[in-house]
This record gives sequence, structure tokens and C-alpha cells, in this order.
Amino acid sequence: MADCFIRITTNHQIYNETVRDLLKGGRVLDLRDDSKGEVTMSGLLDLETHSTADFMALLSRGNQLRTCEPTAANKTSSRSHALLKV
Repeated sequence: MADCFIRITTNHQIYNETVRDLLKGGRVLDLRDDSKGEVTMSGLLDLETHSTADFMALLSRGNQLRTCEPTAANKTSSRSHALLKV
């Protein structure tokens, strides 16, 4: 893959009714209504990367911070929903 400019505007998880920023070490985010009545996440980190390798490193770091809990069917089930916006 060629080097490129990538802006990651969000990488967060929703687990057990809690939203965490996976780019900020799993920090808990506050959900708020803005003046337009839309839900926003206060303190969400926005990053830029200039290479595919840097992007993949950030994605990998976020995946390592995801919550994993074993289930009867899968010992490494993530049990969370991760969202990545590029």
C-alpha cells in the first residue's frame, strides 16, 4: 500500500452501556445533547496519520484495548461494539 493521509475521527467501543475512546487508552466518554438536539461524545480524540503503517498501528492499539469476555461459544469474544470512522 502506498503512503497516504488518513484522518481518524473516532475509534470507540460500546460495552455494558459505557462508551470508551480506544485512541485515548480506553477513557470513558460522556454523551451529551448539543444545541441541535444531537448526541455528541465529549472529549473524543481526533488523530491524523500520514502512512498506512501508522494507521494500522493505531487500529491495532485500539483493538488491544477492546473489552474481551469469554462466552460458552467463544473464549475470546469481544462482547463489545467497536466503531472506527475514517
